[in-house]
Amino acid sequence: MADIDLAAFAQAVAGRLALERLSYGVAVTKWPSTNKAMWSRVHRLIPLTAGNFVLVCKLLELSPVDFLREEKTRRVTRKTIVKQAVTVVATRETERVAP
Repeated sequence: MADIDLAAFAQAVAGRLALERLSYGVAVTKWPSTNKAMWSRVHRLIPLTAGNFVLVCKLLELSPVDFLREEKTRRVTRKTIVKQAVTVVATRETERVAP
């Protein structure tokens, strides 16, 4: 599963806004489909919705793929399978009461 590298994304957005000398307020004026809260979330490393993430990338001409971070998957080996906890299936001992 891929995850977004929020720190790298925030750094790229801040760099692009600084390059164009845009504050959050000016960015909202330039791109009315955004708001100050969205830009603030990027700055504070709070995840955006997928749509807003792609929108910000499009507006600032950033590639969304550059910010994807893949999680390392664990290798499954015989040793890891043997170490897994297993619930033992046991029969229940109950008395049968005659009616």
